[in-house]
Amino acid sequence: MPEALQRRVRDRAGNRCEYCRISQERQEATCHVDHVLPLREGGATHFENLALSCVPARSEKEREQEPWIGSLGSVRSFSTLEHAAGANISS
Repeated sequence: MPEALQRRVRDRAGNRCEYCRISQERQEATCHVDHVLPLREGGATHFENLALSCVPARSEKEREQEPWIGSLGSVRSFSTLEHAAGANISS
């Protein structure tokens, strides 16, 4: 994935996980740019299909395996993460 694209995602996210909104500063592990809809399921490496993700949120996403995209293709949280964090994330 191009470094410039990763920077755009990190800038949009404000250095916070786009699923649970925890700050990178509060994480020991580094947040990674994640495909909202995985490549293996037909997702593309496009800005709108990428999200900055902390390790716990990514693990939860993989367990749930049912991502959803908000209106206009904006990244949205997964239902269990949204309820747990009390957030409705869109960018």
